[in-house]
Amino acid sequence: MDVLLPTVSAIGPCAAALGLGWFLRQSVCNETDGESAAKFALWITLPSLILQSFNRVPLAELGFPIVALYTLSLAISAAIAWYRSQTLHPRERGLLAGVSIGSSTALASIPLATVLFPLAGLRTALLCAGINILAAHVFSYMLFSTAGAAFPESFEHLDGGRYQGEWKGMLKDGHGVYFYPGNARYEGQWRDGLKEGRGVYFFPKGGLYEGEWRAGTMAGVGIRTFASGKVQSGLWENGKLVQSIDEVQCALAVEGANEAATVARNVIVGGASWGVAMQRMAVQPATWACIAVVVMAVLGKPLTPSIDAATGTLAAAHGPLALLGVGLSLNFAPLPERQVKEIAMSLSGRLLPPLLISLVACIAAHLLALPVTSTLLCLLGPFIICTTAPVSSTALLYAHIFRLNEALAAGLVQASTPLSLLLMVFLGATAAVSARLQSLLPFATAVVAVAMSIALTTVLIGVRHSSGSSSGGDRPPKNKVKMVYTGSGPPYGDGVAASSPSELLSSAETATEVVQDDASSEQQQKSNAEASPSPSEETIHKPEKRRRAHFKDLGGVSGGGGEGGGGSGPSPSPPPPAAAALRNRKRSLLRTHYDYGIKNRVAGIRSSKNVPRTVISFLR
Repeated sequence: MDVLLPTVSAIGPCAAALGLGWFLRQSVCNETDGESAAKFALWITLPSLILQSFNRVPLAELGFPIVALYTLSLAISAAIAWYRSQTLHPRERGLLAGVSIGSSTALASIPLATVLFPLAGLRTALLCAGINILAAHVFSYMLFSTAGAAFPESFEHLDGGRYQGEWKGMLKDGHGVYFYPGNARYEGQWRDGLKEGRGVYFFPKGGLYEGEWRAGTMAGVGIRTFASGKVQSGLWENGKLVQSIDEVQCALAVEGANEAATVARNVIVGGASWGVAMQRMAVQPATWACIAVVVMAVLGKPLTPSIDAATGTLAAAHGPLALLGVGLSLNFAPLPERQVKEIAMSLSGRLLPPLLISLVACIAAHLLALPVTSTLLCLLGPFIICTTAPVSSTALLYAHIFRLNEALAAGLVQASTPLSLLLMVFLGATAAVSARLQSLLPFATAVVAVAMSIALTTVLIGVRHSSGSSSGGDRPPKNKVKMVYTGSGPPYGDGVAASSPSELLSSAETATEVVQDDASSEQQQKSNAEASPSPSEETIHKPEKRRRAHFKDLGGVSGGGGEGGGGSGPSPSPPPPAAAALRNRKRSLLRTHYDYGIKNRVAGIRSSKNVPRTVISFLR
């Protein structure tokens, strides 16, 4: 109990911050608030924490062995993901390989490692976070880029115009910039190959139009500014001003047009390159903080007092703010069934390599009888906390940039967050307890148990979904009904598909279900129907039942039993939409030929005694 109490008391504040973030997400905050908190932590407090933690630390004590161990774990995870997806489509392979590296180390791992392993854990976690910046913004980006460019870098038209932007099939759709051959330019929204929505058009001789567009022309609210300084604002139609409106009332449309133009200019087109990847890493403030730490260690210079005071205050706020952002991003919604297998395989490929590396390190230390058990665990504990961190949110950004399966990327981030938090707490707490006990056994046992559980769960999920997919269990049943004719003669009525009206008439004339009837019996039926004041539904639909061919549903729904069907089951079910459409088509064809000269022929058919009753009721 004396060993467990310090560990539990250290984890308590972290769990409280996570719980507070999740509670705020359920009540007053949303996902955007979580993104704002995470961005502030990554851009402001994390660089301050890096500078504070490595201030006055010599170059030899920066901890390069843990850097090599963390890099090895990332390389193994990426190799497993790449090998497993070799047979898949390049776009699916790029997604699965890209999410295999890059973690939320700075947000989830650093606060937990700090409270469990105060100084050594903090520096180890920060070193892993530095390597993770390189992995997430360079190598993960390049792995995503193996899926291919989402949009061509540039598309030139025959007239000399050039388009850079988003596409939908072979049409411009989304945001894009079009450069006209006469030095004009349009930046904004497109739909079906035309300017649609909001955008900004720059005229070749100066001046511009900011506002709304429809079907490729200026239509809606907008402002036209001429090169001379003249301004026209109001409602436009077909490129002409039809009603003047004050500029203030057009401000919303103008602002939206400029925002759309900014998005259009920033659309990423063409394939990725190492230069672009390095630029993405260079814009991260934590990158420059790591460079500053190395430079200070080489030169032996500490932070200036003013920077030391400013960064000290900000560094203290990193832990609570980062955990609050992680709590705001927690999502326990159920995953789509079709994604469970792929998510389980991807997460197991991320989690098993660091577990095996930690187990090998423990076995090697035991076999070599190293006396530095506490020091080793103070390195392995933060290492396992950092390597089991959740999937980085940059995976969602890269999936969107390369137009990959964003739903699968979101499912991976959603599933990895709670699972990784549980593993980080369990394995980190076990490593802290083992360090206090001066024994590798508790930590090694926990690592083996977690690794076996992950492997077994992955296998069971794979077997379950493989058997389900082979039997069609994961696919919705097709909305198709197979019908088989069970009448006494050839099908007619709803079951006939003729290519011409003459074929329809000949098919009806040669039908074998003949009703022996004469004019007197037919006249008697008409008089009985007229004498009935309120005919029942059965009487009204009797011709429809007599005309309808009798079918039986192979799926078990009885379609027979109607009048003349030879059965005693329930009434036939209504015809499917396809049969109803076919019946209406045949009716229209017959009525058309009736109007064009078949009137006498129909009259002759009605006067005959040996005529199919179906033909008579059909022509009615």
